[in-house]
Amino acid sequence: MKRPAKKTVSKAKAKAKPQTSPAQTAAKVVDSVKKQIVAHDKKHAAVVVKVNKAKAKIAVKATAAAKASLATARKQASASRKIAAALRDGLRSAKVALKAAELKHKVAAAEASATLCFNSAALSATFAEHNPPKTAGLDDETQDPLIQRPDDKEETIRNRLSIYHSQTKP
Repeated sequence: MKRPAKKTVSKAKAKAKPQTSPAQTAAKVVDSVKKQIVAHDKKHAAVVVKVNKAKAKIAVKATAAAKASLATARKQASASRKIAAALRDGLRSAKVALKAAELKHKVAAAEASATLCFNSAALSATFAEHNPPKTAGLDDETQDPLIQRPDDKEETIRNRLSIYHSQTKP
């Protein structure tokens, strides 16, 4: 009777990927597009050199081969300009996405730091900037005092968000 083979169990635990926030993802996209633009600029510079060399050859002697070389270089330059335009558009949209993600982050922090009235029958939220109470410190409906928990203050929430971003950074 044969013994069953021993199963080897790896002691290494699977590493969990840290989550990234939408703002971090958008920032990565912006950086990536910027790198693509830098790389493309180098390629485009080489194409421009080809065009200038072809023009110089034609100035010396206008042969059919020189004209064909210039036409090819101009086509490459045209394609390169189209790629550059697409990259610039991509960078613009990536920056818009980054700003939107940062704005959502700020709005979430502001909404989380709302002053709440816990004593009223209907829980109502007042916001210092967007929906301030008519009478400072009192609920508009019930005239109960408005309180803000220490963990709902803006500094606390900003601290929590910075900890979140530091722990989810790639």
